[in-house]
Amino acid sequence: MSYLLYNQINGISIFPWTMPWNCIIIAITGAISIGLLSIIVPLKRIKNDNIIECIRIEE
Repeated sequence: MSYLLYNQINGISIFPWTMPWNCIIIAITGAISIGLLSIIVPLKRIKNDNIIECIRIEE
């Protein structure tokens, strides 16, 4: 998306375009962190529960 904006503005003002590596790394790290946290919290809750008791409660 930043490259598309660069192409539009390039005729008006000349400046070099660089790949925004810092933003890409921050976005990837954030997405992986949120994904792992959303998996770890429910797994810890399931680990602490007694499976047999949960089945008895549901029936």
